[in-house]
Amino acid sequence: MKRRGFLKTVALGGAAATETSAQTAAEATTPATHPTEEAISYPRRLTGRKLALIAFPLGGVAAGAISLGGRGQLRDWEIFNRSEKGKSPNYAFPAIWAQAGDAPPVARVLEARILPPFEGHDGLGAQNAPGLARLAAATFTGEYPLARIDFRDAKLPVTVRLEAFSPFVPLEPDDSGLPVALLRYRVRNPGKTRAKVSIAFAIDNPVTFEPPASNAPAASRVNLFKEADGLAGLYMHNPGLEATAPRAGSFALCVLNPAGGRVTHLAGWPKARWWTSPLLFWDDFTADGELGPETGARDAVGSLCLQRELAPGAEAEFAFLLAWHFPNRTPARMGWSSNSGHADTLIGNYYAQRFPDAWAAAEYAAHKLPELEKRMRQFLTVMRESTLPAPVKEAAMANASTLASTTCFRTADGRFFGWEGSGCCHGNCDHVWNYECTTHHLFPSYARSMRETHLEIAERMKGAMPIRANLPLGFQTAGACRSASRPRGSRRPTARWGRW
Repeated sequence: MKRRGFLKTVALGGAAATETSAQTAAEATTPATHPTEEAISYPRRLTGRKLALIAFPLGGVAAGAISLGGRGQLRDWEIFNRSEKGKSPNYAFPAIWAQAGDAPPVARVLEARILPPFEGHDGLGAQNAPGLARLAAATFTGEYPLARIDFRDAKLPVTVRLEAFSPFVPLEPDDSGLPVALLRYRVRNPGKTRAKVSIAFAIDNPVTFEPPASNAPAASRVNLFKEADGLAGLYMHNPGLEATAPRAGSFALCVLNPAGGRVTHLAGWPKARWWTSPLLFWDDFTADGELGPETGARDAVGSLCLQRELAPGAEAEFAFLLAWHFPNRTPARMGWSSNSGHADTLIGNYYAQRFPDAWAAAEYAAHKLPELEKRMRQFLTVMRESTLPAPVKEAAMANASTLASTTCFRTADGRFFGWEGSGCCHGNCDHVWNYECTTHHLFPSYARSMRETHLEIAERMKGAMPIRANLPLGFQTAGACRSASRPRGSRRPTARWGRW
């Protein structure tokens, strides 16, 4: 190539590069466009991978909670008097068995499929038997205090949806503070032949020794089958625990209104090596949709099963009630500040003063449920039919769920206390709780309780107003106090609850 041609080619290449660079720079400075976010609805519906992070608290206000995950699984068992995100028994899951006519039965864990990420130090691990088949998909509808899940699986000959809640009735703090959770499965037979359907719930007895407890008796947990009016189930306790142990208490796994169906149970799964006990349970359940008979040594995973027959087009209800009773709340165990010498003082739980054990709480809830559910649904209807924008309704009701989380608790004397957040920053902190308004409008006695606690401490401290309350009450003589301008903060909530 001649020198003149070479220079011309280089010049043209440089111009092209400059044009490309300019175009790239322009693209870099142009704001990226994103798809429009899906409008927030009320009630809010979520599906697909959005289910992975849902944790809907089931439990009474200030009475502990077990969360319902978006797939229908139970997660975050926070009924042991402190925040314990991610903690749950080794096994706690429902299962469904359905047979239409003479067709082969189909059995599934009654949850949607496990969602990623699947990574862990041991993969998915053995907890809740991840290798067992689950349902294909689910849609979660959140309308606190009511959660609904519609399950889908083409291979299942029936349709299933779940309603889950704990009674929540404004201006009724005691009946809204029951240590119970209801999971009601509604099963419909869309086919042209009769269908036999069973739903079983398996829960590893949660009344355990506080870890680490290498010297704990392995066989001290006991599951007893009991029946009452409209109620049947397993009463779980642990005679090997001292009455003052942190996790001493009881738990109940019950089925409501079993009349017209057949109830079977296992006080424990067959003991086996190499994590095969879940498979032995599965073989038992899937053989005929029933549990038992029991033979040989058993572990502490209790299972309860209800079987019903459905005519073509018919719908049946399978309602399970969970109840708990763990009275030994102390400041030290939950991380709440206390005065010297009082860290391990028992401050208790209010619900434990009302009920002697979990079975008594379950009986009370079963008896009161029709009335309490009716009033709860009336409250939901008012909110649903209001003219407020959907995002406002969603924000108000979703944030009301904080009352049922471990953020809030009531001590044995009925006083209401709250963290700044779940398990963090103790003391009814008034520069945080000054600004909430849910308690003032729904449960004003709780707002009043907080104000009374701070004013009593201020009186003991000769007018000083600490921003945090230590437990137990009656011993605090110091604490970080508000500035001279801060007392106005107490007047706002005082004016609100003064109307009631």
